[in-house]
Amino acid sequence: MDHAARKLAGVAYISNDQMVIEFDIGTKGSGLKSWDRSGESFVIPKLNRSSLMEQAQEVATWVKGYTGYDRVMVYRFDQENNGEVIAEAKEQILEPFLGLNYPASDIPAQARALYKLNWIRIIADVDGEQAGIYPDIRTGRKHIDMTHSMSRSVSPIHLQYLRNMEVKASLSVSIVINDRLWGLIACHHYAPLYLSMQKRLNLEVLGQSFSHQLGSKEAEERASRTFERNEALHELILRLSKKKTLQAALDKMGKDLLKLQDACGFVYFSRGKFIKVGDTPTNDQISRLIQESKQGDLQATKYSHRQKDLPFPSQDIAGYLLSWLSLDKADVGTLWFRKEKIHQINWGGKPKAPNLPKAERLSPRGSFELWQETVKGESQRWSEADVLVSEKFNTYFAFHVVNKLLEAEVTVKKLQEADKAKDQFLANISHELRTPLNSILGWSQIALNRSATSQDKEDALRVIQNNAQTQSQLIKDLLDYSQIITGNLKLDVQQVYLPDIVNSVCEGFAAAAIAKNIKLCRSSEGHSLSVIGDPIRVKQIIWNLVSNAIKFSPHDSSVEVRLAKTDRAVSISVQDYGRGLDRDEMDLVFERFKQLDKDHKKKGLGLGLAIVKQLIELHGGEVSASSEGRGRGTIFQVEFPTVPVAFVDSESPKVSIYDEDELGSGGEFENLNVLIVEDETDAASFLQKVLSLQGANVKTAGNGIEALNLLSSDPKQNLVISDIGMPEMDGYELIKSLRSSPRSEVSSIKAIALTAYSYPKDRIRALEHGFNSYISKPVSTEELFAVIKSVMPNQ
Repeated sequence: MDHAARKLAGVAYISNDQMVIEFDIGTKGSGLKSWDRSGESFVIPKLNRSSLMEQAQEVATWVKGYTGYDRVMVYRFDQENNGEVIAEAKEQILEPFLGLNYPASDIPAQARALYKLNWIRIIADVDGEQAGIYPDIRTGRKHIDMTHSMSRSVSPIHLQYLRNMEVKASLSVSIVINDRLWGLIACHHYAPLYLSMQKRLNLEVLGQSFSHQLGSKEAEERASRTFERNEALHELILRLSKKKTLQAALDKMGKDLLKLQDACGFVYFSRGKFIKVGDTPTNDQISRLIQESKQGDLQATKYSHRQKDLPFPSQDIAGYLLSWLSLDKADVGTLWFRKEKIHQINWGGKPKAPNLPKAERLSPRGSFELWQETVKGESQRWSEADVLVSEKFNTYFAFHVVNKLLEAEVTVKKLQEADKAKDQFLANISHELRTPLNSILGWSQIALNRSATSQDKEDALRVIQNNAQTQSQLIKDLLDYSQIITGNLKLDVQQVYLPDIVNSVCEGFAAAAIAKNIKLCRSSEGHSLSVIGDPIRVKQIIWNLVSNAIKFSPHDSSVEVRLAKTDRAVSISVQDYGRGLDRDEMDLVFERFKQLDKDHKKKGLGLGLAIVKQLIELHGGEVSASSEGRGRGTIFQVEFPTVPVAFVDSESPKVSIYDEDELGSGGEFENLNVLIVEDETDAASFLQKVLSLQGANVKTAGNGIEALNLLSSDPKQNLVISDIGMPEMDGYELIKSLRSSPRSEVSSIKAIALTAYSYPKDRIRALEHGFNSYISKPVSTEELFAVIKSVMPNQ
């Protein structure tokens, strides 16, 4: 616009349906110094620095060069609207304001709201005359909203505030990020200074550009920190999922968990129960804090960095951050704690106390000298990032907690099933052990009856023997499985020729097969049917499979046992034509205490196939079951890994596998003088009988004292077979006395321990006390004779 040969700059805006146009008449005749180069071009600078603080410094330096103000500061607001000078460009003679803090009262809420709407505010001269608006509002003109005015007058309080700082002119450019007044570019000059409207409009564009660039840099730095924390959070959650219990997981994470939030303590709370990590308040104090946080509107997250906000006195903890896992059930969540962090704040003058009289609060501060405040009772502030991390952690944590609860339900169900299986197992044990015992007791009474015939007595002895063997096998299965699952079973590994063992097992079941008219078939394919294993355990594997096949085969059927050689293994398959297996039973058949055929009244504890699986795996082999379905029979196959051994034919030496045989008579132990030490008369009589039949000279003693007396009067005995658990003097005390005897013929006598204590540790204990060998009850004549020969090789 041309007015009196002058060009005037102007701006226009709408106010209450009115067009308002403001003209800038410049500095002519005003006495003000003008900083304007109307011919220069304006280019918005691009910030090149890497960090936000460096960018802020770049802004301050550029604005000082562009405007000519003595001091240019970048001023940032904190969460409570206090301000801090984070960058400064100034004349050298001026004292620095960099790092100083200014209370929120220096720029009240009303002024901050105006800065957010109007990006540029200028005071060319704090002592300049302020003009009114004509015509006056009292003439009836409409009200004009001056929010967007570039010529709006300034509060007298603010003018006096600047005078107290000895500032004569000022300019402020707003920095608005995400619709929040992030800070100001504050310019001070110590003499009146006018900046043209064009420059001010340029600075408004500059302020918006700086806001965008600083906001981008702040978001970039926040994203970088968030990424790092998310990576750490992800790693913690992975580690959390690998632990069986929450307590174990949180204990293991410990320092890393607290480092995630720069916290001193963490608490997971659920229905009055707490899992705690690090330094935390007491359970009662935590409960009070949770109840306090539930008052009023329930928020997803509540936090404070001030000690005074805690509902309990605290010596060191000052800050807390509480996040609920669910707002529907406000009794499950997480708590983070931070310790008190005593620190100093450098104020640009002593801030006014908020409880001063209103008149005094409205007066400008008069002192701007450095004033240091030591802040106590506060922790490090919780940032938005801290809140987000807490909520993210809770999202993952809630998922993990739900999984753990589901796992716990599954575990409880399994425990209930195991408890039920245990009860059933105990009932089975009771039933299976009592059944043969009942027959033994009943037929014993028949045999002892005076009216019993010779045939009755023979039948009675046969039944008693069969049931005793059955009971012995039940006990043996229990002990074997106990040794296997506790890792105490040791293999006596040697070369084993499988055809011999198969033949031995089949011969052992000949009578049982004949009783059911079952045809027991054997076949073998290939050579080198030897494996490396424990011959006794290998026989037990095959025995259990054949026993199972005959037990579940119907009358007038067949059982086939096949031996075959492959490149990698020697396999033994046992096929029956009994009930067969359904598909869902395949995985259950090798489980302990499982008897799938509940309709059949079969004897046993359900351990046979479980023992097979464990034993073949100890040999490095595998076992499998296959069936075409119900009524189609089953094939069990075990595979022993092959080993580089020489071919073994039918004429080669083989491992001897004893079969149970009749006692018979012979002279294997002629010239052997044996002392049996046993407090059970029947057991002693049995041993005396079987050894006498083999030509041994046998004497008996009821306990250790009787044995010592007998050896003292008759030192001809060259073998002692002693029970362990006896009255007056047990077997351990006896062997100790023998080994410490001054008579060499007594101290060197061979001794075999005989006991119902049959665990490996019992055998070790017997050998450590001085016994030469060990036999567990019930006594097998085969094992008895073998052990005597190993101890007395000259016999």
